[in-house]
Amino acid sequence: MRAAELVKRGEFRAAIEALEEAIQLHANTVAARLDIAEAWRELGNVDRAIAYQEEALAMAPQHKIAHERLGMLALSRGDFSRPAWEHYLWHRALEVERESGIGAPAWDGSELSGKRIALIAHQGLGDQILFASCVPDVLARASQTTLFCDARLVPLFARSFAAAEVLDARLLSTRNGRVHFDFQAALARLPMYFRNQWSEFPGSAFLRADAQKRARWLGRLNSLGPGLKVGISWRGGNPETSGKRRSVPLAQWRALLATPGAHFVSLQYGDSTFELQQAAVHHWPEGIDDYDETAALVAGLDVVISVTTAVIHLAAALGKPTWVLVNARPQWRFLEHGARVPWYAAARLFRQRDGSQWDEVLQEVADELANLAKSEASA
Repeated sequence: MRAAELVKRGEFRAAIEALEEAIQLHANTVAARLDIAEAWRELGNVDRAIAYQEEALAMAPQHKIAHERLGMLALSRGDFSRPAWEHYLWHRALEVERESGIGAPAWDGSELSGKRIALIAHQGLGDQILFASCVPDVLARASQTTLFCDARLVPLFARSFAAAEVLDARLLSTRNGRVHFDFQAALARLPMYFRNQWSEFPGSAFLRADAQKRARWLGRLNSLGPGLKVGISWRGGNPETSGKRRSVPLAQWRALLATPGAHFVSLQYGDSTFELQQAAVHHWPEGIDDYDETAALVAGLDVVISVTTAVIHLAAALGKPTWVLVNARPQWRFLEHGARVPWYAAARLFRQRDGSQWDEVLQEVADELANLAKSEASA
């Protein structure tokens, strides 16, 4: 309990001391090793975090959390080897496939020619988009591909993966008995077979917005006047968990929002009425409430600037220049270091240097945006 409270308060070194004492008293404790690994990760020492995760796994080889966290630590370092993916997927993919009701064996990377495969998207919208980057690899190999995904993504995915049958994942329970599949795979399983090193990530855009909707949004954006059209999102995640560290209150964006030659458009989901009343940001709810409209709106923008939330996956997958505000201890998807991620060539990362301050990051982005606005104005 004492260690948990210390972690909650951000006193990670004190938590480590308490956990080390617990390990000395109870040498076989797995829980303490998992907790101490997380504390070391928070302090930026991934080597020690991995060492404790490996100790935990040696004691409990079937431990779901230990496998998943070890996988995430490896992936955050840019280790995309099959073992890293296997740890991350240890239970997640198997549970998705077992609960799908499809009944077909899990795909093991074997030959797909002449075969029909069901792909099952899961997790949040951002992850569904991220892992969908591997769908073209399956389409190039399988004879028939059916993709089950979140209903909000069906129009976008159906347009982008025209050779696939794309269905609302809620239909799984109603179709299973009538459709034969040779294989099934949780969407997150695909990188294990297609993305084992950086060079295997195409990075190119793979989603397509509706052309007519994009034209309509372009007209609306152009009516704002000359200058860059910039989409922004400042809040992400669950406020009770990682959301607080991933979010940057809109009030802190003042310098950025004052950039000459730029118009700002909200891409923020959820109720943000009060914040928007205090800022010079255009807000069109109809562009947020329907995800296909969101894709079309994003496709009409010049650049998207956002914290780590689903919209950055959407924008970058559409090939839109996407500037990502990354907190000091990000999710594995944004890696431990660097300004780039392998998933999207269009994404550029601006990293927080201090776990509690965003001012430097926002100023850096404001400077970059000002330079971009000047170059666009003189072009």
